[in-house]
Parts: sequence; C-alpha cells; structure tokens
Amino acid sequence: MESLDIQFSNKNFTISTKKEFYSFFNVHYQTTLTYKNEKVRNAILQNEPDLESCFRGMLYQNLLYQMCHPPISIGWISKEIGFGVFAKKPIEKGQIIGMYTGVVQKVEVGNPYQLAYQLLDDTIYVINAKKRGNFTRFVNHSYTPNLEIEKVHFEGAFQYLFISSCAIEEGGELTINYGKEYWEKKNQTPRR
Repeated sequence: MESLDIQFSNKNFTISTKKEFYSFFNVHYQTTLTYKNEKVRNAILQNEPDLESCFRGMLYQNLLYQMCHPPISIGWISKEIGFGVFAKKPIEKGQIIGMYTGVVQKVEVGNPYQLAYQLLDDTIYVINAKKRGNFTRFVNHSYTPNLEIEKVHFEGAFQYLFISSCAIEEGGELTINYGKEYWEKKNQTPRR
C-alpha cells in the first residue's frame, strides 16, 4: 500500500499500512476486487468482455500492475459529506487515479459505497466498498466532476478506473458524477 496523508480534526498524519488504514477507517484496504462467493466469482469471470474494454485493459496493463496513484490525501470535509480525496500535487488530464475496489456481490440496500457492475447479459452486481476497498471509496459527487470512470477488462474481469478528465490543481478535490439514478434511489438531492 502506498502511503496516504490524512487530515482530520486539524491533525495531519500519514497512513502507510493496510492495518493503519483499517484502524482509522474500519475498512480493509484492498487493491483488487474480491467476490462475495464462488458463484459470483464464476459469473463475473465467465462474462465475455467487449472489445473496447479489452483494448483499454491492455493499454493500461502495466500501470495497473504497478497499482500506483498520484500523490493524494484524504481529508475531512463536513459531517454531511464526510471525507474527500484531494490532490497533493497537480494532476494532468488523463492520469489514472485509482481502481475502485471492494467486494463484488448483489446490491445491498441502503449502502452508499456501491458502484454498479453490469454484465453483458444485463445482470447487475455491485462493487461494495463499505468494509473493503481503498481511497477511491472517498471520492465524492459533483455535477462538474474532474474524474471519469473508465471500464477496462483486466485479469479476467471488468475493473473500474477513476481517470482525471481535466487538469486538477494542487489541493483540488477529486470528484465524479454519481449519476441521476444514484440520487433517485437515495431519494435525495445532491449537495453539490
């Protein structure tokens, strides 16, 4: 695990091990997807990838094996929003920020830390990052995001990468658009 700087309650510190990440956030840090059970794993691994996702997987393969992310920090924003992810140095457009990780499973009602994982046969699973994931679980919503999600086929399964869609200044918060459906399911209006 690469080290992450944390800002919370006017204190700054660095987390550099998975154990420290768990101790602070109560989340097991993982760099790859895991599966709820063997049935889900088999369904995912037997899914035929589309050509575009395969191409992107090959394009990013070396970077994905390195699992590096740009210098970022996790900082507390507010009680309503929670934590967010911030650039410690300028980030160029098109840079891989990280892979959204967690447990691939069926939808868990009421869990905000899920990303839809749709198979080509329209079966819907989610990547659940509530108790297992990495820093990408703290990327917040914005209607003017500076990240986009790119689906790639890597190591036999679809992976979701967060990639900068524009240059991001030092100190800028990293955001994605969660989408209209996310807010409709929560029956909420986004804060920003």
